[in-house]
Amino acid sequence: MNWAREEFSLNRGGLKKQFPISNLLSVAIFCQLNLRLFGGVAWLVGAVLLVGCGTPKFNHGAMNVSAGPMIPAAQVKLFDAGSPPPAYRVVSGLSAMGMGFSGAKGRAAMQAEAGKLGADAVIGVHSFVVSNYVDSEHRTGIAVRLAKGESGENPGVVPGALAIVPLVEAAADKAGDLPVAQGVMELFGAIYAHEKGYCPIHVSAQVPSGTNIPAKPTFELLRGTEAATCEKMLVLRLTGRDFSDRTLWAWNHFDLTAQLISRENNAVLWEKTTGKTIVAVRRPLDVLLPLPRFTIAPTDTAYVMTVVEKAMKTLPRNERVR
Repeated sequence: MNWAREEFSLNRGGLKKQFPISNLLSVAIFCQLNLRLFGGVAWLVGAVLLVGCGTPKFNHGAMNVSAGPMIPAAQVKLFDAGSPPPAYRVVSGLSAMGMGFSGAKGRAAMQAEAGKLGADAVIGVHSFVVSNYVDSEHRTGIAVRLAKGESGENPGVVPGALAIVPLVEAAADKAGDLPVAQGVMELFGAIYAHEKGYCPIHVSAQVPSGTNIPAKPTFELLRGTEAATCEKMLVLRLTGRDFSDRTLWAWNHFDLTAQLISRENNAVLWEKTTGKTIVAVRRPLDVLLPLPRFTIAPTDTAYVMTVVEKAMKTLPRNERVR
């Protein structure tokens, strides 16, 4: 089958050469692509390979306000995404990826990093995780200084911060796996954005999907969330373009369009569209027996990862990272 041969070729091409951005992402993709063939064994091998693959690496953009005195990590408060404090002034985005950066240990490392910047809190704290798929150990947030004031005061703009917005059109969601598709797009979009020097930020509000997706996404999608303070927005849009389900074979073509959008007039600073055709042939037994007909959906995790990787390769690097 064409899709199987393509995956084998991808794996045998050399993980570090094919996916140079990090050992973590390379092994994650390796495990996911091989899951179709080796089942749980791939995950077991991947878990072993992940041990010692990297150490936490922080990105934080240019400081939005003058650096204040360092604050002890224990005094830095953490606010999870969707539960911001009433008033604050942004200091810098924070993005870290690496082994040993999950749970309490990861939160403590984020408190320490924010304290070095003179911030007394981190808002929008989020770990990019896709349930039952991949935990990237990638944690992000926005370092801030808590302020005494009323809610609604202008908190400022976070230099180098990038809101990740995954959009899945109705034609692309044939398997009904919308949350998984959005999660995988956000996860791998964030990982690649981090490696390009950005501080990816989770959008805590529900993003539109299906027929509700606007023709031209704007920063209005971020209203009321911590991500509204981001300097830019990365929109990943999955579109099903052509689908055929025959007796002996089935195929599906879909596109993923990535856009880098500025908060200034919602201008598109960069755009890249990549496509993929998935083809599968039914086995004789599938044809002869009265088995349920299968469909090939673009929301299959391995295919989503592939197109996101192809699109993000050309994302302009953020030169303001520190």
